[in-house]
Amino acid sequence: RSQDKWARAQAELIDSRTQRLKSAGAVGYKASPEGRDAVLEAVACWKRSSLAMHQLCEARGIRYVHVLQPTLHDEGSKVMTEEERRVGIDEEGLHPAVVRGYPLLRAALSELRELGVEALDACDTFKEVDQTIYVDSCHLTQEGNEILAHNIARMMGLPRASEPGDAPTRDR
Repeated sequence: RSQDKWARAQAELIDSRTQRLKSAGAVGYKASPEGRDAVLEAVACWKRSSLAMHQLCEARGIRYVHVLQPTLHDEGSKVMTEEERRVGIDEEGLHPAVVRGYPLLRAALSELRELGVEALDACDTFKEVDQTIYVDSCHLTQEGNEILAHNIARMMGLPRASEPGDAPTRDR
């Protein structure tokens, strides 16, 4: 009974916070002209956060690399398999906020680069990959993670990592 009471209280709290945000003008991707645009706000926050992280790392001599990850909802980034369509898109189709947001994120990446951030766009990593590598709209199989990691390392100018089964060497 206590767990049910706690769960109801949590649901009420979430509902009240949602209502408060809506009344304050924070609206979803179907923003009305009089409300704040959640996609634009999210992109601005994403950019500010990346810049802040860059500045923190730079002050400590740490290399910071910001990578825009691929997603099935970024139209044209991958030819989807039937399995990927089923688990990542379903009958709802591409998420409008992602379809609208990814071009804005790419523009923000460009702005971050102008501010000195090492900002990489890895969205086309799977453009030529025809096998199933997504387990949902943005999470990857082990093979997908390996493909992405190799691509990011390449974009960062790092030496190619050893493949499973390669003999270890001193310079890797």
